[in-house]
Amino acid sequence: MALLPRGGSSQHAASGLLPRGGAEQLSGADTTAPILSSPTGTATGTTTATIGATTDEGNGTLYGYVSTSATPPSDADLKAGTGAVWAGSTAVSSTGAKTLNATGLTASTGYYGHLLHADAAANDSNTVTSAQFTTDAPGGSAIAAISSNFKRRRA
Repeated sequence: MALLPRGGSSQHAASGLLPRGGAEQLSGADTTAPILSSPTGTATGTTTATIGATTDEGNGTLYGYVSTSATPPSDADLKAGTGAVWAGSTAVSSTGAKTLNATGLTASTGYYGHLLHADAAANDSNTVTSAQFTTDAPGGSAIAAISSNFKRRRA
């Protein structure tokens, strides 16, 4: 597998000091980044949500990042989870819709899910952001039903 730097010499390649994306592999390396589309974010409880997107590549890692800001984090922060309310990742082994389950969120709070897919060749996709979703309020219908039954019994 011969590597040659873009605009450089084989001496630069041998040094191992090439910047990311600074070499082209002559044997047909994967230089195509995955494409994410159709981002989703759905509250599933008072402190939980599911975020996801559709990918066109079936390898690598999908990174998820939940925050209260619609502005996506940098790729590095998204991958590291820096500044996130919740961050996680999952291995990607097929194309199509992928999801991550976020936990530890705050009830009655608006959030956005940000996602990025890094393929096995370290090509980063575009970052996609879900529409805002709001976690459920505490109490919910189960508490209301118990309260209602309690009031009826006391009467």
